[in-house]
Amino acid sequence: MSIQIAKNLAKEDKVGWLTPEGLFIEAVEIGGQIVGLTLGRHEATALSILESHRDLLLELNLRRQQLGCRTWPDTTRFNLIKAFMVEQGYIRVAPDILNMSDFD
Repeated sequence: MSIQIAKNLAKEDKVGWLTPEGLFIEAVEIGGQIVGLTLGRHEATALSILESHRDLLLELNLRRQQLGCRTWPDTTRFNLIKAFMVEQGYIRVAPDILNMSDFD
């Protein structure tokens, strides 16, 4: 059911995260993203979401440090932030998910 909600949002060109409770949080557009130097909008929005979930943010930060990443943008090559959000039950919403089969 949740993946269908995410796909419907993606059909409307929405980009962001669908929370485990079904709330859509739009990803903020970031101008001038440079891979490895800045975060993409999904990653930046994820960190904003996690600011209100301190325990999860601390866990993610520990994983970052274990990978040897000094900054959040260093994690982009590992896809760490997005993978962590999916582990927590969030669904990434973007037009590219329209080509995926249902996976929940």
